[in-house]
Amino acid sequence: DTGIILCNTCFNQTENSFYEIESERISEEKNYLIGFLGSIVFSIPGIIAWVLIAIYLERLASGMALIIAFLGLKGYDYFKGRHGKLTKYIIVLTNIVSILIANVMTVIALLAKEGLTINQAILEFQTNQAAKDIFNQNTIISFILALLVWIWLLFIMKDKKLTIKLADKFEK
Repeated sequence: DTGIILCNTCFNQTENSFYEIESERISEEKNYLIGFLGSIVFSIPGIIAWVLIAIYLERLASGMALIIAFLGLKGYDYFKGRHGKLTKYIIVLTNIVSILIANVMTVIALLAKEGLTINQAILEFQTNQAAKDIFNQNTIISFILALLVWIWLLFIMKDKKLTIKLADKFEK
């Protein structure tokens, strides 16, 4: 967003070099799958922290949804996932999957804390309405909190691209 006065030749040279830089950046980046995997990998510590907070501090850990969302974004960038039209949607999808995994693991871990084996806890989670209700409530709260990050991701965050354009008018 900084203006500079260039002659037509210099403008064309600068525009061409911006185009080359953008082309190199796009070709260096891997693909959406690598970014998705990076987003998942970086979300795992958030999922673990979520479950530990819920179990040992006996607190609702849905606030971790915000942290998981940002971790997913950082993981996507760290693994150099492709930045394109699908990037934002892939990160949101990763966040949804991570939040669901965290909530399932939390309910199962809480049931196991009550003395059930892991297999019994999984079976109880599938059949016990109270366990399903806890899962549903926590998931809804988590999605509401993550919605703030998703709105920012989908509608506010802009890609950083090099651009150059001719001035509309020149004032002396």
